[in-house]
Amino acid sequence: MFLRSPDKSNFSNIIKDKSKLKKIKECYKSLKFQDLNETSLVLYHAPLNTDSIITRNNRNKKTCSAEFPNRVSLNFQKAIGHFLTGDINFNHSCEELKQHFNGYLSSIETALVPHHGSAYNWNKTAFNMIPNSCLWVTSSGITNRYGHPCPKVCEQIERKGNSLGMANEGTEISTQETLIFDN
Repeated sequence: MFLRSPDKSNFSNIIKDKSKLKKIKECYKSLKFQDLNETSLVLYHAPLNTDSIITRNNRNKKTCSAEFPNRVSLNFQKAIGHFLTGDINFNHSCEELKQHFNGYLSSIETALVPHHGSAYNWNKTAFNMIPNSCLWVTSSGITNRYGHPCPKVCEQIERKGNSLGMANEGTEISTQETLIFDN
């Protein structure tokens, strides 16, 4: 079933209409997934052309500086890829993700921890799947009722030597890439 918004440029009408949201949920439930989170969008994001980038050293070197209490800046000295995982479950999908994103996973330096940092969706084998990620970001509300992110997930990320960024209503995370091109 495909739902069309009366105003094609404004899809917020669908989100606000509970009956339309119910129809969308019913469509997803007819799929093989029992958990709607398994239908999450996973996205790899990076510069299109990295062939001319010559600085590829300091792979795991992080420089962090707290400019303001709620802002952390991270400076990377190589091309950077981002991996946005949505609510996917790493316990069920790591192998499929490895196959689908083969060739890109080693260029990821910033990754979103799945499902707001839930322990049920996290698997520390992600460190092997995304070996060069040095920044893992959780996204959750400060006062969410689920206790996201899970302290154990945060501890595993930091124990591995990675930076942990927590994006919520009170924080801002920015990254800056230093790219050096051939003349």
